[in-house]
Amino acid sequence: MGTGSMKWPDPMRAEAFHGIAGDFVHTVQDQTEADPAGLLMTFLAACGSAVGNSPSISISGQRHTPRIWPVLVGSTASGRKGTTFPWVQHVVDAADPTWRKCMASNVGSGEAVLWKVRDAADDQSDPASDQGGDDKRLFIMEGEFASVLQVAARAGSVLSPILRSAWDSDRLTHTVKHQPVTATGAHIVVVGHITPEELQAGLQAGDRTNGFGNRFLFILVKRARTLPRGGEIAPEILDEFGDRLRVVLDRGRLADRLDYSEEWWDEYTPRYEGLSDPGPGIVGAMTGRGAPYVHRLGLLFALLDGQRTIGGDHARAALAIWDYSAASAAALFAEGPGAVYRRIVKVLEDSPEGITRADLHTAMGGHATAADLNQVRDTLVTDGRMVVDSVQTTSRGGRPGEMWRPLPRDPDDEPEGGQTALHL
Repeated sequence: MGTGSMKWPDPMRAEAFHGIAGDFVHTVQDQTEADPAGLLMTFLAACGSAVGNSPSISISGQRHTPRIWPVLVGSTASGRKGTTFPWVQHVVDAADPTWRKCMASNVGSGEAVLWKVRDAADDQSDPASDQGGDDKRLFIMEGEFASVLQVAARAGSVLSPILRSAWDSDRLTHTVKHQPVTATGAHIVVVGHITPEELQAGLQAGDRTNGFGNRFLFILVKRARTLPRGGEIAPEILDEFGDRLRVVLDRGRLADRLDYSEEWWDEYTPRYEGLSDPGPGIVGAMTGRGAPYVHRLGLLFALLDGQRTIGGDHARAALAIWDYSAASAAALFAEGPGAVYRRIVKVLEDSPEGITRADLHTAMGGHATAADLNQVRDTLVTDGRMVVDSVQTTSRGGRPGEMWRPLPRDPDDEPEGGQTALHL
């Protein structure tokens, strides 16, 4: 499903463009074809990477730092995803010249990620001993995020569990036979670019249910304007932003745990139930970290304001970003997370009397995994689109099988355009 066929979310609300991040976007947006939402998220992620993991908040005993992982999703031709980064990089480099050394791309394995931020060897008396990573910050800029999904899907790959741990914590471990690796104080930020088709096809069924997918903020982007001659921002303007950013980064690194104002809770509390329980189905699974993400975004906005208290403006900015990301996820995954899912639904549409799980697997040519089938089954049953009966599939007894029976929908609930009942 390309971006042209999906229901595009409303533009990101003005509250999201708060503080220095919003000033940056407003200054450069007329000189680039990039989507303002993509510019904002790239700037915020880079700043969160640069400030490091010293400033934090605590949510139910879990420590969160300003790590956000946006993935910009747009068409190859007109998404203009790649144009978001060069000016952001200029500003952050000007604010912190050491940050450039923390950049990486073309992730080939989970072990490679961990090695970049590894601890030094225990025995430092030997001059030849491993000195560990130079900097515990790692900014992974993946212009081809599809390659990350491909690596994560390989048999035996540890990229997914390592990245999941890196989102959660600053202590990572990987035990191998000869050389266990540990990283403490790791601060890993990921920014990705991908097309809708690559995302839907590349995100494996297991990644939708094990929490890998919902650790990313999916942000739909498209070309904001046409500039046949390109655009240009004077270097001195970018340097001025670098000077502003240097001040707040230095201040932020001295912070430890930030507090919340009552204005934050006034904005956040009415939204908590929806953030913490996004609902069933694939979209719910892909937006299951709304509450911690809003907290992390609020922390980041407060740091960029040079504040030690997270306030109401920071809550409104964070919620505006989350709402756009959730709407992007709903648009991207409303019709199923990829070609395999859609093929399963098509087989069910052609089997109004029902089909056994075994026959469904055969109809799919054996290309649907057990995890694919389980995810589709659970989603359709939860959404009231199907029932599953237990049936005896052989004359010799043995373990019962599953009969999947589509349920007719109320005609009043049918979507426009003649979509079938199982077309999610």
